[in-house]
Amino acid sequence: MGTRVVDHIDSWTEQSFDGGYEGLQQLVDRDFSGVVRAGGTELYMTRGVAVGIRYGEVTDFESAAGTALAAPAPALPLLAVMQEHNDGVRDEFYSEQTPLSEVDETLASGGFSGYVELSENVLSGDYYVVYHRGRSMAVAFVGQSKRLESGEAAFELADDEVGIYQVRPASVDHIELPDPGATGETDGATGDAAAGDGRGATGQTGSGTGTRPGGEAGTESVPETDSPSRPGTEPAPQPPADTASQPPDRGQAQPRAEVSDEPPETGPAGAADGVPAEQPDDGPAQQPDTTPKPPAEEGATQPRTEAAETGRSGQVARLRGRLAEREAEMERLRAELDERTEERAQLRSQLETVRAEREALASEVEELEAELDRLEREFGVARSPERDISPAEALAGTDLFVRYHDKSGVTLESAKEGAGERDELRENLRLERHTAFDESVVGVEGRTYDAFLEDSLAFQFVEWVVADLVFEIRESGGQSALADLDAALPNIDRVELDGRIRDGPADEDGAEVGLDESFDVVFRNRAGTPLLVATLHESDTAVTRSVLERTLTAAEAVGEGVSELAGAFVVTRSFFEPAAMDLTREATRSGFLSRDSRESFVNTARKEGYHLALVEARDGRFDLVVPEL
Repeated sequence: MGTRVVDHIDSWTEQSFDGGYEGLQQLVDRDFSGVVRAGGTELYMTRGVAVGIRYGEVTDFESAAGTALAAPAPALPLLAVMQEHNDGVRDEFYSEQTPLSEVDETLASGGFSGYVELSENVLSGDYYVVYHRGRSMAVAFVGQSKRLESGEAAFELADDEVGIYQVRPASVDHIELPDPGATGETDGATGDAAAGDGRGATGQTGSGTGTRPGGEAGTESVPETDSPSRPGTEPAPQPPADTASQPPDRGQAQPRAEVSDEPPETGPAGAADGVPAEQPDDGPAQQPDTTPKPPAEEGATQPRTEAAETGRSGQVARLRGRLAEREAEMERLRAELDERTEERAQLRSQLETVRAEREALASEVEELEAELDRLEREFGVARSPERDISPAEALAGTDLFVRYHDKSGVTLESAKEGAGERDELRENLRLERHTAFDESVVGVEGRTYDAFLEDSLAFQFVEWVVADLVFEIRESGGQSALADLDAALPNIDRVELDGRIRDGPADEDGAEVGLDESFDVVFRNRAGTPLLVATLHESDTAVTRSVLERTLTAAEAVGEGVSELAGAFVVTRSFFEPAAMDLTREATRSGFLSRDSRESFVNTARKEGYHLALVEARDGRFDLVVPEL
């Protein structure tokens, strides 16, 4: 997919526009290239020539004000119009077989109008050469940043690129702008200066002929483009519209003439139409004699006129011969492209076959792996891992993500609102793992990583929080008493095992001096903010007051820095000493006059707080001791 110019217009240099038709004429006088916007209508101009209009008509600018966005390269407005309205792909060429410079010569000599695009499967950028009647301008959007290159540099970049480029014909004619002193609709573009509609259709390019500002008519103004053989060079400005009454400036380059198959008409003094009569070498230039002359007698000769006609006829014949050669070359290139296209189709077919074989082999490997795992579980035999790690290393390198098989099924959010049952949530719930090591080659104290993780207290506690706790709160009617904890559960996105919460500046040595606390489990939302923290006590001894004090101190530090903290858990495979239970009551006791209905709630210095929960885990079950539900 190539670069659409219309998607980049808003990044062009913006300036104010006002004065209606007079403002447009000022832009014409400045050879403006860009887009003029007024009241939603967009007028595209290249080097002072209007080449397209969208979302309105020329008359929308009669007395309007708006903005003018100057294009960084004159080719861009013309390319934007051609991208929106072209005849599709006429030819495709492979640059390794047919260089862009070779096709450029063919298109230039043939008076081509349209553009060449090199963008498909080209990683370095998107490249374009824009043509109008054989003259060309090149632009390129290079790299991921879409850096703009134009002129000769852009053409050389495109010519050196490897890929398939497409030739897209497009007919673009200029839109005649009204006289700044006129009102109403513009004069017609049908060749009759007094009738017809010269406006371009909404969203399309305008008519190709019409009257110039001031009422002068049948010369057609088109945007000057760069030389076809040297893209990027600045062209000479166009002569005035009324060329019939003004001799060309000798120091001014003239635009390239259109080639005609018909011999030209002859004018006075025996000169071909549009070619000045010969002048003497000395003396001032003479105006052609326009005095009517009597018709020549029959049989009289006009040698200079015949010589001019003969010379023009020979020139036309030579041009036809060159055109025939180019057409033959185009046919050869088309045949070559057809061969390459067929070859590419065959290669794609072979690639699809190889992919199918690879997928079949991968499926077979998965089946064999599953069968091997089943046999290992059945016979109690485990493959020797390539590397054995400690339980602490395995937990520290594991993150869990809360995901669902079907988001329209039962989720934590819908369960909190009263929908679904526990079994439905468990079936829909997925705890995806992300590890800092390769699970397939790692063992934990002689066991497979999967077996270790599923038997760990940390993993089982996480499953209970995300799959069961919301139903225990709902079924016990504790939504109000545990409001903050209940509201936090649906927001859990990621779970860290052996997690660390840090938030603060660093000192001169790089050490953090702010919040820095560690927990066995940290539940975070999608933004990474801690919602719940947990300390796991896997010893067979009871949880003492000092153990609980360390957890409370760390949780209060987090609660003061993170307002979203909703709960702190202490989980044990044993039980809690009475002193620990006394500390829990002291920490969660509300003031004498407090009317806070939240249970087991610890207030922080920020007038906020979190629920403190004590959990006993035995025989694969988790019981909430504090608060009692």
